[in-house]
Amino acid sequence: MLERLYLSAGLGMPWCSPAQAGGDGQGEEGLGFSAEAAAPMNQPCISGEKINVASPVGNNTNGQYLQWAHDIGNAYCHGGFSYSNGDLVVPRDGLYSVYLQITYSGLVCPVHKKLMNKVLHSSEEYRNDMTLLSSIHTMSCSEDVWSKSLYTAGFFFLKAKDKLRVMSSHPDYITKAEYEVFFGAFAL
Repeated sequence: MLERLYLSAGLGMPWCSPAQAGGDGQGEEGLGFSAEAAAPMNQPCISGEKINVASPVGNNTNGQYLQWAHDIGNAYCHGGFSYSNGDLVVPRDGLYSVYLQITYSGLVCPVHKKLMNKVLHSSEEYRNDMTLLSSIHTMSCSEDVWSKSLYTAGFFFLKAKDKLRVMSSHPDYITKAEYEVFFGAFAL
């Protein structure tokens, strides 16, 4: 069974419905789509939690790269982005915000185990993966049951047909909730 992580991608500013843009911390950032609200998207999101994203269910890798759902739950590709076999393909040259969060958990603490995520970038100019973003945490637990979220984001100039993909040091510990595991990009 293929484990699914959810992917979101879109062009333009993050947008949400007026109800979601309130400063009560209950809104959610959207990238052109909201599964929660059918209201028109006419106001930039300025507060809230990113929920456009990921939830694994089975084997979530294709050998080395994480596989992502792109058309179910809160996952989608908009604005010319495409997804194929672990790769998020950039539609055109420009400045992009790229983000990744992966939450790990388990019943027995893997003391001194290093959790690491990477967003890798490849282009037609060079075929080898280049690390674009990474986040690292070395586990040291005082209790057996544990959970740790690693988040990273940045702004990058990307070219049309560039590919973004994700690697995780311990995909077997990735949680199953789409609001805890997500990867995406949007043009600025």
